[in-house]
Amino acid sequence: PASRYATDPDMHHFLIRYPEVVVGIWKVMDISKVQAERVQDFVVQASDGMGTTSTIELLYGTKNLHVFYGKGTYQGPLFHNRLNGSCILILRSDFDETLEGVPVVTDRLDIFLRVDNIGVKILARTLHPLVGKTADLNFLETTRFIGKVSKTAEVNGKGLNRLADQIQGLQPGVRIGFTRLIASTNEQAVVRLQRQLRDDSEFPKNRPLDRSRSERTDPTIRRDRSFAGQSWRKIEMLANQLPQKSKQLLQQIVVDSTIYISQ
Repeated sequence: PASRYATDPDMHHFLIRYPEVVVGIWKVMDISKVQAERVQDFVVQASDGMGTTSTIELLYGTKNLHVFYGKGTYQGPLFHNRLNGSCILILRSDFDETLEGVPVVTDRLDIFLRVDNIGVKILARTLHPLVGKTADLNFLETTRFIGKVSKTAEVNGKGLNRLADQIQGLQPGVRIGFTRLIASTNEQAVVRLQRQLRDDSEFPKNRPLDRSRSERTDPTIRRDRSFAGQSWRKIEMLANQLPQKSKQLLQQIVVDSTIYISQ
């Protein structure tokens, strides 16, 4: 699926890298039972509160591309036996601006899923249209929520800071980073408004985005480089167990994204 929405590029980048912030806001607002906790620099453990637990690792990330590897289990009323599975998520982000200079992003997500239980595989194929629509809807709603967080930072930074103070379980560095980003997003919005009011030729509407700010300030960013051998082996192990068409699509996405893989 694809989702296009207005958002500050650095706010988008931060919330993609630190999903526990989004989950924490949901919890404060009491709109979701999902929980997420960062257990390593690039690893988050999550639970949906309905029987599914998972571990998600960032394998590769740039401003425009993120590759995640996930492992999870489900134990609940839908199936008698415990289910195990793994997946690769590839998120591609393209940035642009409106004629008014408002930054927008188009996110595209590809998911490659493997379920261990053969019986469940058959059921998954049967339910694929319904499951696919649900996953697409969740993706669209989540990305739109990122846009709402960014908009709130622009127009009500103090209020968002008060909400952020109520989020429990955030690592100190993540909390500080989010607070600073709220301030910078607000400042960027003020600059855009002043530019629109002045209509000054020094600030053309078609100027390129400055995408370097978070690259300089976020020490956990994995920059453009080849996959580490261990990371690629995780993808390769999953790809080898996918249907041939899905395997080829995964490999083509990797090639199209100009990721050069070294084992």
